[in-house]
Amino acid sequence: MISGNGSHRRKATRGADGLPPLPAARRRGMLVGMANSCLVSGIFVVSVIAAIGCSTAAEPREPLAVTLDTRGPYLILATSDAETAYATAIGAARELHPDAEQLAFDTSDLDDVLAALRRIQPRYALVFIKPNELDVNFAWRWLTLTTQLDDDPFVDLRTGFITGDSPESAQAFVERIAAAVRGEERMPNKIIDNLGPNTQAGKHEFHRSPGSYFLTAFAGRFGLETISHGAEAFVDERLKSMDSAGLLHFGGHGHPDRIDDGLRGTQARQLALAPCVAFNGACYTGVTGRWFKQWTADGKAPTMPTWRGIPTVSTTGH
Repeated sequence: MISGNGSHRRKATRGADGLPPLPAARRRGMLVGMANSCLVSGIFVVSVIAAIGCSTAAEPREPLAVTLDTRGPYLILATSDAETAYATAIGAARELHPDAEQLAFDTSDLDDVLAALRRIQPRYALVFIKPNELDVNFAWRWLTLTTQLDDDPFVDLRTGFITGDSPESAQAFVERIAAAVRGEERMPNKIIDNLGPNTQAGKHEFHRSPGSYFLTAFAGRFGLETISHGAEAFVDERLKSMDSAGLLHFGGHGHPDRIDDGLRGTQARQLALAPCVAFNGACYTGVTGRWFKQWTADGKAPTMPTWRGIPTVSTTGH
């Protein structure tokens, strides 16, 4: 899970497809992270959302249909290291997007990338990047870069990042997307909102309830469920409580190795979520390699020890 930012717009109008219209300046939204919208690598979850002011769960419905947005231009980017390591995954992405341009780049110098973005004016960019290259510095530089395709201050394209602790993991990520497009993977039409630890609950209390106080507008299309738990209640035995989600939201505060008093990095590999789009709203999480502590000299700390790409030690100071 990697948390991210959406873009901000002058107008909130949307077209029939649910997307903002494309004005002459070709302003576009942005996805930072693996899943921060119902869009992953140009894939949209097709749904009808009814603004119903209730918090009861919807009756079970058909799985969500997934379609590939073929509107371009589409650009596939890979860091120099990722181009070699993730070659098979990149090939699978090219099968999904045969008309896409492909470029390699150096993370220390994004000038050539900016020139290419201004030339191509892509609607989507898919970036293959190694875990150790995807830190907060690169994330902010990329976000800034994507506002510079034209003269206004807004983000100008939608971006998806593909990474993995091994070439096989990156390949599986892309192939899972392709399987959803082909209809071989069907996303359950259920949203589970895991709000994080409830400070007013007992330490070992764990509650699942129908509906959602925050996502009531989705009740016309999705089944809704809310999870709330005490500070010590999210144990391994509770991981199955999210198995039935097609869309999953995590809330709470966090550190690089965990959501505080909630899902831990070492538990993440035990989740059986796929096919699922997970939204991670917990701060300071989504670390794939290097991380930074706020209350240290220059805000820097050594690389966090990991086990198969997952941070394994706690940190202090956030």
